[in-house]
This record gives sequence, C-alpha cells and structure tokens, in this order.
Amino acid sequence: MYNIDNNKKKFMQAIIKKLLMVSACVVIFSACRHSRVVVRERPNAPYIVRPAPPYANAVWMDGEWIWRGGRYKYINPHYVTPRRGRAWVPGHWITTRRGNVWVKGRWR
Repeated sequence: MYNIDNNKKKFMQAIIKKLLMVSACVVIFSACRHSRVVVRERPNAPYIVRPAPPYANAVWMDGEWIWRGGRYKYINPHYVTPRRGRAWVPGHWITTRRGNVWVKGRWR
C-alpha cells in the first residue's frame, strides 16, 4: 500500500466528511424547496372526462400539479397499473395561513 502519513490521512478524511455533509444538505434542502410552494390562489384544473379503463383493475390517477417555471403546471390524469398491496391517494390542495399548497398524490 501507499505510505501516507497520519496527518494527511486525517486531513483527507475530514474533507471527505465535510463534502458528504454538504452534499446531503443540498439534496435534503433542494427536495424540500420543491415540495412546498405556496400560492395565494389555486390554479383551475381543466375539465377532463374520464375515459373507460383500458384494462381490468386500472387505477385512475387524477391530475397533479407540479411547480415549473415560477408557476404550477397541470399534469393530465391517466390510468396506471396498480401496485400490489398499495392504494393510490390522490393529491390535494391544503390551505395554510400563507396561502394554498399542493400535496402530491402517493401510493400508500
């Protein structure tokens, strides 16, 4: 193996730990930033007629809202294959003191 003195080894380990901590913080806080965007008025969802299911047991996923380009963008509803042992919980708006927040749908 390479002969690295103890001080250099400790210094490199400290830098690696700091980089990992910074990386973890960036990932955590960037995920939080996109998940809770508050708006004063809820955008209007377009009227969509639900078509017949394309296959047996198809699950209808209502439209979702995502934050893009400084505003909420509507993602059209569609059918999906159900996940075994899971149920789809549709997304919904909640009202807070600051305004309205979209809570994304999820499998439960």
